[in-house]
Amino acid sequence: MTHTLIEVVPMDKSHHRQVSELLALGFRDKLLPASGLSEQELILYLNRMLELYPEERGETRVVALLEGTVVGTMAIKRRTEALPSHSSSTKPACLSNEEIRLWPLMKLILTLRILSHRPSRHECYIADLTVHPLHQGKGIGTFLLNWAFECAMHDPKQLSLTLHVAGHNQGAMRLYERHGFRLDKQANSSLRRLWVGEAAWVHMRAPLYESNVAAATQTK
Repeated sequence: MTHTLIEVVPMDKSHHRQVSELLALGFRDKLLPASGLSEQELILYLNRMLELYPEERGETRVVALLEGTVVGTMAIKRRTEALPSHSSSTKPACLSNEEIRLWPLMKLILTLRILSHRPSRHECYIADLTVHPLHQGKGIGTFLLNWAFECAMHDPKQLSLTLHVAGHNQGAMRLYERHGFRLDKQANSSLRRLWVGEAAWVHMRAPLYESNVAAATQTK
């Protein structure tokens, strides 16, 4: 089976371009209309953002490799008490590049902010999970989900693994339900509907081992 050949590793600089292309493919329907970028520009901008800020505080991004090629990527986030203090010294170099248009960049950043979620305490959150279209249906998404479960369960502070799904995406919800996720709550946002065409945002939750619940209770 394909997943026996898959290796999940932390993203490094050598993966940035492939991850940017993969994220652009996976989220083009939301990011392109909202930002006004072309697909090639979106790849370029995402690549620059990965170069400047490869991970937020509390975030881990991994890639699924098949014979050295990135075929999937996932970011998971945990609760942190403070936001990262990025140095501004590298920003002018990026923004002054003639290939970068400031207004579309700002719209892209705003779009990503609207779609973002700050995990609650004891919540391990899957911020995004994308598999290359040519490799979908081969168990790679399941492999990444299992990796996320294993990672979360090794942290006794985590009580649940969570993610968001667009309200209209019933197929994705059924897929996640087969992996133990259940509907937690649904948020409706006029701003999100106006900006990215998604009003309903469904929060799904999968509980972790009971031992994690007991350990987290003792730390309260």
